[in-house]
Amino acid sequence: MPLGWVLALTAAGLVASFSGAALGIGGGLVVMPLLGLWLPPAEAVAYAAPMFLAASAVNFARYRRRIAWPLLWRYIPGVAVGSVVGAHFLQVAPSSIIRLVMGGLALAFTILEGLRLVRRKPIQAGRRWVAWPLSVAGGLASTLTNIGGTVVSAAMLTESLTQAWYVGTLNAVMLSMGVFKIGLFVLEGLIRPRGFVAALPAIPAVFVGSWLGQRFNQRLSPAMFRWVLVSVIGASSLMLLLGA
Repeated sequence: MPLGWVLALTAAGLVASFSGAALGIGGGLVVMPLLGLWLPPAEAVAYAAPMFLAASAVNFARYRRRIAWPLLWRYIPGVAVGSVVGAHFLQVAPSSIIRLVMGGLALAFTILEGLRLVRRKPIQAGRRWVAWPLSVAGGLASTLTNIGGTVVSAAMLTESLTQAWYVGTLNAVMLSMGVFKIGLFVLEGLIRPRGFVAALPAIPAVFVGSWLGQRFNQRLSPAMFRWVLVSVIGASSLMLLLGA
């Protein structure tokens, strides 16, 4: 594999793990368009998957005492279904349509959460019905574009979680996405041993990014955290819609 791709993957690991530890999301949407310049989209998704799995695993370990396990089990079935569907259609699915749907979903929930923050009213209901469709959409988006975390994060904003528990639980969901995705990619022949080898140099960068991201998270007040999170999800949604 070219040295430039290995270096790009290493830089992507730093950004993805920092974003995951700081906010829980954002790494895939930041780095995937850049990685797509080095390889065809399907290959970029497949060969970046081990790096994203490593980033989620490191962040999962860092926040292991801040995971809402009942909430995690609520999301995993949908993630599994979406991952299976996405793996089968990775090479043929119209990515523009998928970006449009995912961006629209994420943007809709961003607007709702923004209104909630402005009005300062707590969410009263609707959390359980949100989890299933957006967890399926997240698993699908993860296998097709490596940006499933953004979709699931929109649903998890409707949960009553403090910022550390939000980041910890979301990284646990993303880790499950990565496990399903890697397994399916191997079964489908979408990723080969060189993909895992290319991800090895990114591991040190993943640890550094995770360490920096957790410290950034600790410096944010709860209100600022949610505003930053809504801003990142909103910007990511617009990127998806414009990309479509």
